[in-house]
Amino acid sequence: MDWSLRGSEQKITGVLDPTLQAASTFEMSLRDLEGHAESPGGEQISRTASLTARYGWEPTGADRLHVFWKASREDHRISFRSPQQPPFEISIARMDDAASAEDVSFARLGTLLRAVVGLVEALPPDAGAARELPPEPLAQLRQAAADMPDLLGRFEASAQVHGIAAASAAFRGSLAEMDFETHGEPTGDGMFRLAVRQTLEGLESPLIPPAMHDLVPHKLVLAWDVAGLPGREFSALLARALEKDAPPPTNEAFAALLRRGPLTLGLDELGFDVGPATITAHGELRLPSPEEFAGTLHIRMTGLDALMARARGDQQLARMVPMLAMLKGFGRPQGEAMVWDIVADRGRTLVNGTDLDALAKAARASQGRHPQDRGNR
Repeated sequence: MDWSLRGSEQKITGVLDPTLQAASTFEMSLRDLEGHAESPGGEQISRTASLTARYGWEPTGADRLHVFWKASREDHRISFRSPQQPPFEISIARMDDAASAEDVSFARLGTLLRAVVGLVEALPPDAGAARELPPEPLAQLRQAAADMPDLLGRFEASAQVHGIAAASAAFRGSLAEMDFETHGEPTGDGMFRLAVRQTLEGLESPLIPPAMHDLVPHKLVLAWDVAGLPGREFSALLARALEKDAPPPTNEAFAALLRRGPLTLGLDELGFDVGPATITAHGELRLPSPEEFAGTLHIRMTGLDALMARARGDQQLARMVPMLAMLKGFGRPQGEAMVWDIVADRGRTLVNGTDLDALAKAARASQGRHPQDRGNR
């Protein structure tokens, strides 16, 4: 790969303590950045009018650092060109991003960086060629995998992106704003929790038919989390898999990770609008083993009747009416809203107390009867 980066102006100032006994902080300002990367798969060109950042680290204990980064970019553009694919371009008016990590182990971070560099150096120039990793890079990767649970404590990252536009031969559209937040932290006993929140707002595209324009969500909010991730066991499993001539992990090994949890998937918030209707939801799914699961989901919807009326008045949307009517039939009125409380446990699925599995069995039994039997009932 050929890679280059240039700019018309750069300024970097900072205070560095190489002993890691005091804080080190830096400030950076770059203008008119242009990057170019070329490989057999194609080329990528990026341009940024301005980039400002503040970053650094400070000691929090023996071999532990608090690392932080905060940056802003304006007028950022990326274009991709490939012999196999049509050109694709994306532009961003402004992006503000930040990240931080607590209790980062400087020694373990060094092991990880050496492993990454060793891996890159050991990879063949031809991406399609097979090559066995030499013993040293393999040992570095194995040690980095074993060190992962003690690499850092809590981390968080966020980005606010404004004025996004994308264009290719097959698609053209824009987003007014996209926000992203995530954080992760050890929860004790070798477990780890990860949470993510995403917001999309102001989707526009000439490809959206005019009749459907008001049904495209103006804003989408999605927040979810994963808890009960067995970090130490997974790291040990990965380290064993990196042993020379080691067989790949078995399905039973991954099943044991689930049983160690149990793994919990949380839907903390879901919200979006569809024309006159607004939908919100939250819930949780528990996976104690690959063979069993249990969960709950609460859905609330306003404007269902207005959405059904909208669908009835549009020939393209009329086929939605039976599905919406069925949803309403299972719903429970709650003020101006319809509510669905869904419970799944031990092979049964209940919607507002109605057993869907029992309904399905009854429907199959009814279809299996002779027509005369059904008519004589």
